[in-house]
Amino acid sequence: MRETESWEKCPKCIVNDEKDYRLKLKAADDKYGHITAKEYKDLVASIPQPGGVVPAFRGVSSIEIISGMLEISFKGICNTCGFEFKYEKSIDMLKE
Repeated sequence: MRETESWEKCPKCIVNDEKDYRLKLKAADDKYGHITAKEYKDLVASIPQPGGVVPAFRGVSSIEIISGMLEISFKGICNTCGFEFKYEKSIDMLKE
């Protein structure tokens, strides 16, 4: 069996990071016209840009051949948000 481990940026954290940015930007836009132009500009500038997600998604994948069956599996979990993903597939290599 061949097993590999990798650390990647979590896809759910990336989506959440972008969603959080859009919500903060909308909240700032809602204040437009109710605060001074400088306050608005400073507020928008203070919103962190998306993309600050760190690699916290640990993935372990394996591939092996057992009696003519190709066994593929992947399991991953994010240490930040707890998102989990699992995939397993068996393929009969002798099937035509």
